[in-house]
Amino acid sequence: MKIKFALTIIFISSHIFSFAQEKSNNHIIKGRIRDSITNAPISYVTVTLNSIKGLPVRSTLSKTDGSFLLEKVSAEATSVAINAVGYTAKTIYIDSIKIKSENIDLGNILLNSRTNELKEINVSAQKPIIKQETDRIIYDVQADPDSKGQNALDIMRKVPLISLDADDKIQLKGSSKYLILINGRSSGILTRNPREILLSMPALHMQKIEVITTPPAKYDSEGVSGIINIITTQNKNDGYNALIGTFFNSLIGEGFWSELTLKRKKFGISGFMMGLLNNPPHTEINNYRIQNDPFGSKVLQEGANRSDGNHKDGNIEISYDIDSLNLVTGSFALNFEKGDQTENDLFRIFNKNNDIDKLYRLNYNNRSHINGYDIGVNYQRGFKNNKNRLFTTSYKLITFDNDQNITNAATEKFNYYNDDLWQQNGSGSQEQTFQLDYVHPLKNLDIEGGIKFISRKNYSEFLTGNFDTPEIKIPTESDKFDYLQNIYSAYNSYYLKLKNWGIKLGFRLERTTINANSLSLSTAINNNYSNFIPSLSVQRNLNNARSLNFGYSQRLQRPGIAQLNPFVNKSNPLFYYSGNPNLLPVVNHNFEFGYSQSTKGYFMISADYSFAHNTIQNLISLGLDSISRSTYYNIGKSENTGLNISYSYPITKKLNLNINGRASYTWLQGYINNELQKNSGIQANSNASLSYKLEHDWRLSFNFGYTSRSVLLQGSLNEYYNSSIIVNKEFLKKKAGIFMNLKNPLQKFRHATTLSNTDFFTQQSDIKSYYRGIYINFYYRFGGLDEKIKKNKRGVNNDDIK
Repeated sequence: MKIKFALTIIFISSHIFSFAQEKSNNHIIKGRIRDSITNAPISYVTVTLNSIKGLPVRSTLSKTDGSFLLEKVSAEATSVAINAVGYTAKTIYIDSIKIKSENIDLGNILLNSRTNELKEINVSAQKPIIKQETDRIIYDVQADPDSKGQNALDIMRKVPLISLDADDKIQLKGSSKYLILINGRSSGILTRNPREILLSMPALHMQKIEVITTPPAKYDSEGVSGIINIITTQNKNDGYNALIGTFFNSLIGEGFWSELTLKRKKFGISGFMMGLLNNPPHTEINNYRIQNDPFGSKVLQEGANRSDGNHKDGNIEISYDIDSLNLVTGSFALNFEKGDQTENDLFRIFNKNNDIDKLYRLNYNNRSHINGYDIGVNYQRGFKNNKNRLFTTSYKLITFDNDQNITNAATEKFNYYNDDLWQQNGSGSQEQTFQLDYVHPLKNLDIEGGIKFISRKNYSEFLTGNFDTPEIKIPTESDKFDYLQNIYSAYNSYYLKLKNWGIKLGFRLERTTINANSLSLSTAINNNYSNFIPSLSVQRNLNNARSLNFGYSQRLQRPGIAQLNPFVNKSNPLFYYSGNPNLLPVVNHNFEFGYSQSTKGYFMISADYSFAHNTIQNLISLGLDSISRSTYYNIGKSENTGLNISYSYPITKKLNLNINGRASYTWLQGYINNELQKNSGIQANSNASLSYKLEHDWRLSFNFGYTSRSVLLQGSLNEYYNSSIIVNKEFLKKKAGIFMNLKNPLQKFRHATTLSNTDFFTQQSDIKSYYRGIYINFYYRFGGLDEKIKKNKRGVNNDDIK
């Protein structure tokens, strides 16, 4: 009985002790952690509760608003330790008497920034900026220290095989015949305005730039010199992330841009928007044409051109994870442009005795209005047994409309009796694409296949006439042009991965049908053709991060609406411009061989050779009415062989050097008026960049570029230089920054001179434009995400249009 009583007492006592212990553990410690200077909350700070012996008892992380909560605090707790990256650690001691009887609110806890935090990071293996793969070169934008303050267009100068001309237009291997994609997908907006979009896009928005020199079979056959694929950054966790900025460019105009990413569980949304008020300085125009005997006449044109307008572009991408294997994404993009171009020219026409035969001043005005939008929907299906095994179905709609209103009015007339002219041209295109792709990876072999259908409708409707007053317009010519193109394609590719070898082999079959009608054409155009397009890429990996690469591909150059449109632009009464609806596609053969090494720096040297028959050439002919007419014909044959060099090296931890260059020899020939014309010559371009990291998050860069004379079938385009001094600074704990670029400080003006020589005439066009300018960009970013927003790994890639 005594034993039972004793056990009962022990049992009750233990429960009383446990209850008392549990009660004492119910107290909490809470507080809010903030920056001592900005008073902004600091998230994800480690808060640790320590015992009297200094041992950790419990820990937690502060929330996005800086608050934290430690629960079930025992009486033995004596201190709270707070540790945050970039801040001085802080320890707060707890009153042992209070903790026994009440909750404790530590209030706002201010942390001091640790100014010497991560002043210099020493790593044994630096992340390479440039990487050579089997069929492409990858430029890691985020690994480039200059990407923090520069825009996407300036970063392009440093990418191997890419160069920018004097007007900041991108060239790949010295050619404008390439395709540009965003995240592997075509974009009508980017295709139409790559310079404006990339000028406003911060380099922070880009993750990588892929230069695909031998495009695999999954890509459409267009892109003669290759494909540029811009991969944007993929933001992270539930919450939001935003980046806003504004810019001023004295050579183009001023504008703003912004991007926003939201993520909530299975739903994600990201968007980019930019606006540009186009207000460049005027350009001066000086043209002359000398007609050979027996006429011997001469035409001089002197004037000035002024243009202004605005661009508004935006896109949004939405994703929804149905589950771990099923993903739906959608995209929508808009593009609005308005332009107003005015020109005032004085024309003087001399006879063979050098006496003035005619004289007049022409006032020209061209108002344009462009609208476009893209809509895309994608569904991606994964498989449990292999995450890289994918089935994707995609649809995309791209539309583009361009309305032009042109007027010409003559004054100061001497022997000039032409009526004043007006023209209206509404042109555009609508493109729908359906696509299915399937990727099946095996141990050392990836097999990929798919089918695709593109329905593309181009149109143009125009009127030409005379007017006595702007209100009274009398049409004298009209035409309506419709061009329907359907492309049916299927592809199959294989990627074999061995120990030191990578081999990509692909085949693509395309069937194209064309049905075109025009009031001015005597018969309809019905051209159907098929193309079998092989591609082969081989990489041999050597020791010390070296590799050898070989590639062969066939590429197609299909004419676009600008080359097909039969509308004759008569804004200049002596120089007419038009397209040719009878143009056929051109098949280009490309071979390349290269060597690369990527260790501390990057070095690449490669040689390439390409040739094509029946190429599309822009030709100028002079009629008996003394009017030069410029249009396009399939009359040419071209060959090009080139040598490319790229070198990137971190000379010190603060000093980086980047050099890109290409030299090539071009042969052109074609029949003009049943006579064989030939032209050939050396073409070259190069760019060197030197950047230096200064103290207090300043960075200084110098760029210098050179482009030689360009070879044309009927003449040439003159050489030019470009240079820039770039300064950028980060502040507000690297959340904000300012970027300043002084462009061409040693050259105020540039002359773009095109010379055309034929047996019948010599013609030269010289455009003098401001070349020296300043570009300023300010940005600010805020928010934070951790879990990446998913995107389809496959989607619509329309890359077959020039």
